[in-house]
Amino acid sequence: MPTINNPVLLPGSRVLVTGVSGFIGSHIADQLLSEGYLVTGTTRDISKLSWLQTLFDGKYGEGKFGIVQVHDIANSGAIDHLFHGISGIVHAASDMTMDPDPNKVITPMVAGTLSLLNAAAKQSSVKRFVLTSSCAAAATAKPGVAQAIDTNTWNDEVSREAWAPPPYGPERSFAVYAASKMEMEREAWKWHAEHKPQFVLNTVLPSMNFGKSLDPVNQGHPSTSFMVQAVFQGNATNDVCLTNAPDFFVDVQDNARLHIAALIHPGVQGERIFAYAQPYTWRGIQDAIRGLYPSKSFAGDIEHAKLDASHIVAAPRAEELLKEMGQEGWSSLEETVRMNVEDLA
Repeated sequence: MPTINNPVLLPGSRVLVTGVSGFIGSHIADQLLSEGYLVTGTTRDISKLSWLQTLFDGKYGEGKFGIVQVHDIANSGAIDHLFHGISGIVHAASDMTMDPDPNKVITPMVAGTLSLLNAAAKQSSVKRFVLTSSCAAAATAKPGVAQAIDTNTWNDEVSREAWAPPPYGPERSFAVYAASKMEMEREAWKWHAEHKPQFVLNTVLPSMNFGKSLDPVNQGHPSTSFMVQAVFQGNATNDVCLTNAPDFFVDVQDNARLHIAALIHPGVQGERIFAYAQPYTWRGIQDAIRGLYPSKSFAGDIEHAKLDASHIVAAPRAEELLKEMGQEGWSSLEETVRMNVEDLA
């Protein structure tokens, strides 16, 4: 049964989840299935996802989850048929190639989002549309700098950096990724205001996701969870600890629950939900591992760094939603790290 009273979508309703193969998307699907919803997931390459079908069939029974292959969500002809009988959409798909060319990342990401919104507007059954944005859509992490981040904060700075004239060198990769998230979210809000569809739009802005892998054997430690794995295994190279500045984190399961709240909570309408649990440093993650496994040794200590001192004005609202879903609040860094590395110990 749903953990939210009087949910907008009743159990048994079908939800479309794009990017279901990803770290966040797979957890969103898992949470939806556990709440009694049916899930259709999209992926670019279905041949690599038999493990996910097997996992969910075993946990929730056959017929509750299905996967469809969609090469290009910007192609309306390729997605319109997916929306028949759909009550809600979670658009979690992202371009994670880290290609530094904004024309190859930002333009298709925005086009795909608008294509999904237009397809959803054609179906009267659709009541909610949830977009997975990013903390980078609001601001770039600046450890030691006290930024005030609220629901009106947008990362225009990173968009200017991403769209600066070529050459498009690798140093621009993160800016292009961040700008893709910012521009797709902003364009979604603009589209919704102009078209006034029958469905409510909500967005979730997750900070750095760590935590549990649904299937450590087949999924491994995907996306940003591999960074905690690298610290645990003593492979925290400069690529991990220096090019990824300390930021805020969120447990991936908390992030997924906030997506569910955005999808079914009757009181969440037209909101940007900021999934920021607390700031972290890589040394703090190393110390958390030491606390969990006192006998574990490391080749050396990661240098101390300043915590992100930003004030996330809207974070208490997100924690409030987690409490309404039956949690005590945010998962702690220690618990999140434990879930991230327990299969490695």
